[in-house]
Amino acid sequence: MEIETNLSLPLGDGWGLHPPATDRLVIINATAKLVLDLLRAGVTREEIAGAFTEHFDLPLDDAASDVACDASASPSIEGDEIDCGEWRFGDQAVHIVSSVPELTRDYFARFAHEIAPPSAKAAQLRLSTAGDGYRLTLEGESRWIGDTLPELIARLNELFLGWEHPDVELLAYFHAAAVSRNARAVLLPGASGAGNSTLVGYLCDHGFSYLGDDLVALSAHDWSLRPLPTLLSLKSESWNILEGLFPELSDRPTLCRQGRDVRYVAPRARERSSCAPAIILFPSYTPEEPATLAKLTPLQTITRLLESAMDIEAPVTEAKIAEICRFILSTPAYELRYGDLAQASKMVEDALDAKV
Repeated sequence: MEIETNLSLPLGDGWGLHPPATDRLVIINATAKLVLDLLRAGVTREEIAGAFTEHFDLPLDDAASDVACDASASPSIEGDEIDCGEWRFGDQAVHIVSSVPELTRDYFARFAHEIAPPSAKAAQLRLSTAGDGYRLTLEGESRWIGDTLPELIARLNELFLGWEHPDVELLAYFHAAAVSRNARAVLLPGASGAGNSTLVGYLCDHGFSYLGDDLVALSAHDWSLRPLPTLLSLKSESWNILEGLFPELSDRPTLCRQGRDVRYVAPRARERSSCAPAIILFPSYTPEEPATLAKLTPLQTITRLLESAMDIEAPVTEAKIAEICRFILSTPAYELRYGDLAQASKMVEDALDAKV
């Protein structure tokens, strides 16, 4: 692979590059600069990934994703727009450009395992401001205009979910994590900071497969779980707790999301979709207290789902509301309070076993 740059200047902890075929300034860190130098010297991406695997004790897939990310030399700056790179969701490659400050390359780091090589067939997706609001443009066609950033993110996620799970009619969206074991899934809705991600990280090192950690959709046909393909997001409070399970955690870049420091990791066992959840679990981290598992009534369950930002697929109809109610009536739900992860994991397993 031939990498060309005319200008390479040190900028504090990073480097500024000027690709001769563009009018853009590309900002990269020192690791990315090393990757580009090696590529220019004729070393292949596979060889670099192998060296990263050996030196940093990383899984080969993770190292390959890191090399691909660094070799893309982003973000690029052209006026107020940031080139956020190219990504793949399902069979769809998409090239994302954003002038929304909150939605730049750091935001899309949650999809680091979905980085795709440049392709002329990639759909062109642009995120921008429109007056006092926001605009989403796909292939030159304005697909959505709205007032708030959360609305823009919701439309963006729905677009990614549609590509990731094509031909699947979706019923609802949950701000939730999800895991599975032996073809039985657990849906873990909850507000940020409730302890979901910490528990998911532990479960994924103890026999569970990872589905998602941010947005999980529910299929209208069979209630199967269809997650947005994000990495596991671990906040700073859980780093010391989980660093023994994820040795690569300390080497991951620290990013700021919603005012909190996070790092992204990829659990070893991952799945793209799963069956209908066997149970719904609302975790709450309560340090220095014994773990407790309490059954919730259907009314308590739907109240908590609404509090954790459940959305029904538009347009909302009486039939969709009735189907959501059937789902809640058919799926046992629990509140899990925990301070000890081993105790919490045992309670999750027991709740699953009781559903068999």
